Amino acid sequence: MKTETEKQVETYLYQQVKAHGGKAWKWTGREGEPDRIVQLPGVILFVEVKRPGGRVSARQARVHRMMRALGAEVHVVWSKEDVDRLLERFCPSKNERGTHGYRGTNTGKDRRVAQGTA
Repeated sequence: MKTETEKQVETYLYQQVKAHGGKAWKWTGREGEPDRIVQLPGVILFVEVKRPGGRVSARQARVHRMMRALGAEVHVVWSKEDVDRLLERFCPSKNERGTHGYRGTNTGKDRRVAQGTA
């Protein structure tokens, strides 16, 4: 069985985020910063992509800790299965998010606007 490359895992992440109605921007920031900024309905994640068996560098680990200390959701995925688990955690099923493609708390006015009754 051929091992997935980092590029294959990253491409899969991009495709699956898009399929869930989100965006996965390539972050070309400074050394140690995560590879992707992922925006899903109601949440923003920072995702580091590694090939199976790859390792997070000391600099990356330090940057991830600093970001988490400031409240950021930082995740590392090593495989397509990791991507699936991440999206299962942060993407509601269609039944949970309704027909509007978002989740979260809405004010009464927001609900009325979404339902076309405002």
